[in-house]
Amino acid sequence: MLNQRPIASYLFLIYIIFLTQGIFLLKFISFPILFFLGGIIKIEKKNYATFFYIFMFAIGLCMIIYNLGIGNIGLKGSVVGVFAIFFWAFGLINLLFISSWIRKSTLQEINWVIDNFFIFNSILCFFQYGLLMIKYRSINPFTSELGTSAGDFIIGFFSNSSVNMIICAFFFSYYMFIKLNRRNAFIAILCLLLTTYMSGILIFLITIVIYIFFIRKTTLTKRVIYLSSILFSLFLFVIISYNNVEYAIGIFSLIFEVNPPRKIVAFQETYELLSSNWLHFFVGLGPGMFSSRAAFIADGEYVSWYPSVLAWKSSLFANNHYLLWNPEVLSIDYNDGTANQPFSLYNQLLGEYGIIGFISFLALYIRHFYTKSLNKNVTILFIMFMFGFMVLDYWFEYLSVIVFFEFFCCILIKYKISSNEKNTLYGAIPTPC
Repeated sequence: MLNQRPIASYLFLIYIIFLTQGIFLLKFISFPILFFLGGIIKIEKKNYATFFYIFMFAIGLCMIIYNLGIGNIGLKGSVVGVFAIFFWAFGLINLLFISSWIRKSTLQEINWVIDNFFIFNSILCFFQYGLLMIKYRSINPFTSELGTSAGDFIIGFFSNSSVNMIICAFFFSYYMFIKLNRRNAFIAILCLLLTTYMSGILIFLITIVIYIFFIRKTTLTKRVIYLSSILFSLFLFVIISYNNVEYAIGIFSLIFEVNPPRKIVAFQETYELLSSNWLHFFVGLGPGMFSSRAAFIADGEYVSWYPSVLAWKSSLFANNHYLLWNPEVLSIDYNDGTANQPFSLYNQLLGEYGIIGFISFLALYIRHFYTKSLNKNVTILFIMFMFGFMVLDYWFEYLSVIVFFEFFCCILIKYKISSNEKNTLYGAIPTPC
């Protein structure tokens, strides 16, 4: 009932839904909700994650000033740089807001938001699958004319199936290892598999297996049960979408070929940049200058809404990652899979902020969530996911995957703070295992 639930819970749910949409304007629309929820409190002492955002913004701003001073960029290049560091400011505001709301809210209110978002997203996934069944007159759309592309339409609330798959992985982990809700964990993994986002699913499976057999402390019987469940899920996946499995095997076989996938080429280009001189090694090329979503947006071809009069790209971006992902390359059929996308958070942190940027990510951002959580064993799983999924895209600039990563990690911190409370939505507070 609405009158039994604080209005802040409803507003926060709306905020999360709007913020994680692919339409950039909706992300801005979500922020007025902050004022209804009491705004943002001051930065906490020893909140290293917020210091990470501040540091990245600062180092980015310094590099813009430096590049402008030596003539590497002009007015348009400066605009691109400011646009790139704007994402760090955006992320900082969101983290402050999420951590503040979680700290002020009860565990019942937090779990209500999680459950309702998960329910709505799951319903959307099954509805989207049902539409495919109707449109292509097939119980299994993966055997229709869509083939391996059927999973691209299982996007839930989000802009694409890849984001949906990764966030479903977070939900699965939360329900399986924190809330011990096997039903919701099963629904989460079903939605995850329906996306058929092969790169993400492979990372998910490898991470879960490593976690269960080498990190998680449990009995041999439970490990056998977990492994059997994973194998059964894989068996169903192969039956439903065998073409995707064939595609993944084919891509994997190319990794060590003379002409590897463009994702591998992109990492090679980042290595060459870092080894080119000491400045690039330590602080990178600068925001929006080498490898980021901002760089692709600002080139004038990646999206339609960026002002053409401000379109610009650096020479090193134009001669490296841009050549791996431009209209000419994308005009070739089946040439746009994840294995051929140069996008990666590793490329962004190292290529545009250097080894200092990457070390700050480890020493500030990752350190914060690991040291503050109630159960480091569970937090390790989310961090392992983070390191794996970082291969796939520039997640800090999407404000979707990162939003949920921070959301769940802040909740683990909340469990530590609230460990003496007696009641949650499900009764006594469970001990994350």
